[in-house]
Amino acid sequence: MFVLYIILYSIGTLLLYFAWARLWVMHIASKKVQGSDLHMLKWCLQKRSRAWAGFHITLHKDAPYSELKQEMINNIDQDMKSADSSYRRGMDLNKQCFVFYGEYEVSDILLHTEQDTDFFQLSDEKNKELVYKFHDKRELIGALFDHTVWDGIRMFNETLAPAIKSKPFESRWLLGDRYFPIFSELLMIYTLIIMTARWLMHKPLPLLEQESQQKLLRHRLSKREVTKLKNRTQSKFTAALLATWAHRLFESLDEDRTILRFGLVIGMNNPRFRNNYSLMIIDIHRQDLEEQVSAIQNQMRKRAIEVMPIYHLLSLVEMQSTLKKTMVDCLFSPGIFEPDDGPSKFAKDLFLYIVPTSMPIYSFACSLGDEITISTTWNSSAISIEQLSSDADALYEQGPVQRLKVVFESGDQFKDLHRDTNKYFKS
Repeated sequence: MFVLYIILYSIGTLLLYFAWARLWVMHIASKKVQGSDLHMLKWCLQKRSRAWAGFHITLHKDAPYSELKQEMINNIDQDMKSADSSYRRGMDLNKQCFVFYGEYEVSDILLHTEQDTDFFQLSDEKNKELVYKFHDKRELIGALFDHTVWDGIRMFNETLAPAIKSKPFESRWLLGDRYFPIFSELLMIYTLIIMTARWLMHKPLPLLEQESQQKLLRHRLSKREVTKLKNRTQSKFTAALLATWAHRLFESLDEDRTILRFGLVIGMNNPRFRNNYSLMIIDIHRQDLEEQVSAIQNQMRKRAIEVMPIYHLLSLVEMQSTLKKTMVDCLFSPGIFEPDDGPSKFAKDLFLYIVPTSMPIYSFACSLGDEITISTTWNSSAISIEQLSSDADALYEQGPVQRLKVVFESGDQFKDLHRDTNKYFKS
């Protein structure tokens, strides 16, 4: 009887705590930085830096680069005529609040260069939250942005889509915040218990000792082959894509590692936060590829009920780092960038880099045409970088002063150095 009393008391205490936290975050302190935004802000304050992330777009070789560049600049300039343009957004680290910079001109957020050292810089010397970059020699278009202000979907929808005239990621693919008093708190308690049990039973991949050791890779997959796998297994495309990538990661792991835990990022739609996402936790075993697809599809059905309570937990409790350090973080929404009119129709691929990361592996998939580009931040000694990069399209390491350094790149616009990787790894 005493044990039952303790259990009921604990559940009641947690229920009241989550209800109060919800009231505080969503209503009483609705203007303050909270949720995943607060998680990112704390990282910035601790590191005395911004939570930098970046991307660049490779254009088709027949693209009229100069014309496209000017069109993008004109589009950005037109958007910035509005006082609440997303190009004016920022985070005042001293006041710890989101702001709009009224004095910004279009030239304040543009960088024109012919140097890799400038284009691949992972920070801004003026500490600006957003810088759009043009590499006039390589004919690359990219951006550096503060992840505290924009999550991936907001970045593409609010700044890239208006500039390059691509189709915004449709809100119908995003989940809205659904909250039902008491029932939602009980679901959070249930999910917290389940996640704690999984956390205790799982052996996570070891992280690298130094953040400076992390590397970035770019792989290309055939969308047609992933679609064939989807059709053979009668599964969802995301399940087939996740299984394909998991199969590739297992090839780079020792055979005694039989399980990989993935955190599949689920986009959310809630104006309260700038970083809007939940996770679906998927445990993938080392097995035949088609068996992996079926197992993933089965887990996705069973664990869908956890997505909303995990979102509520991430919004109310500081637990992102503890949770995500144990898993491979994946944003696998191939439709996040879809060309339309204007410069976007000349895009060949989009490469996203988030470095440093606190996860053992961070992977982002983007589909253009018949190719899927997977951008990966490597942060685990258990995964052989030599093996993982053996079929990669590009590999970057971190150079001095927060800058990406090209180890090898392949493609029509770049020197093909990747045949020299053995020399690189032996050194």
